[in-house]
Amino acid sequence: MSDAGSHGTRRGPGWPKLLIGAACLAVIVAWTFHAIDINAVIANLGNADPWIVLVELPLLLLLVWLMRAVRWFTVLDTLGARPRFLPTYVSTAVSLGLAVITPMQLGEALKVAHAKAHHGMTIATGASGFAIERIADVLVLLLLTALAGLFMVRTDMPVTFVAVVLCVAIPVGLLVAVALGRRFAPGALADAMRAFRMMAERPYAALSVFLTTLLCWLLTAFIWRAGLMAIDVVISFPAAMFMVGMVTFAIVLTAIPGGAGISEITIMSLVVQSGFSPEQGLSAALILRFLSLIAIALGIAHWLASPYALSSSEPRGR
Repeated sequence: MSDAGSHGTRRGPGWPKLLIGAACLAVIVAWTFHAIDINAVIANLGNADPWIVLVELPLLLLLVWLMRAVRWFTVLDTLGARPRFLPTYVSTAVSLGLAVITPMQLGEALKVAHAKAHHGMTIATGASGFAIERIADVLVLLLLTALAGLFMVRTDMPVTFVAVVLCVAIPVGLLVAVALGRRFAPGALADAMRAFRMMAERPYAALSVFLTTLLCWLLTAFIWRAGLMAIDVVISFPAAMFMVGMVTFAIVLTAIPGGAGISEITIMSLVVQSGFSPEQGLSAALILRFLSLIAIALGIAHWLASPYALSSSEPRGR
């Protein structure tokens, strides 16, 4: 799960993923020049509310990162570390900024290395904690996306089939993951199961992980909706939640760094299906891409501050 471990198993430059991303970008460029009024897109972005884009969105994003740091702090404490919150927050923020530009957002696993260096945890235990977070993210996001899709049936959007598939995917995905773990990584599965047992022994910690995960994804949908409102693309909260889920799963499944191309096509199609013009669809994709740039900038800022924050923490164990 860690970056260090991934270096040893990397087999190639991932050309298929890069080709998929390039193809998606080519489709967007072709569509842009043949079916979209570029001047209208520029006007939409130029008229974006600067307060929302430059103040509200970064602050809300930092709030999400703060909640994710609380979740990681809870996981570390449950698995036997003695974490300090400031280093935990900084390492979480740095890893989340890196996650924006890494395949399947695996840059977030950087905090596992930080946990080993500054909280006295082994890589295996840290990776198990990271697995707990990832599984919580998948389950909660699947549930929220499915519920949002079912709710949106009332607005005549063509998402009924997707919502039903997601409802079925929750138990099926768990069974498939366990089967694959037993077949290809029994040791890692054993570590993960041990971590889950430790979490189950502390129900308040498990509830905290669930609630913080739920709040993080709900707030993410609120952030996306606010970003779209900045350019006068007003959609319902369920529609924003559905968009967050579909874009996230598209990025994870294709493993394209930053979801380049895939993210834009998904956002544009959903916005157009909501009754907006193609120009507004492209504007929505670009404003949300700008949100990724904000995340990268905030991640770099935390990385620059990390030597001071992380130096205040020394390895500790129970």
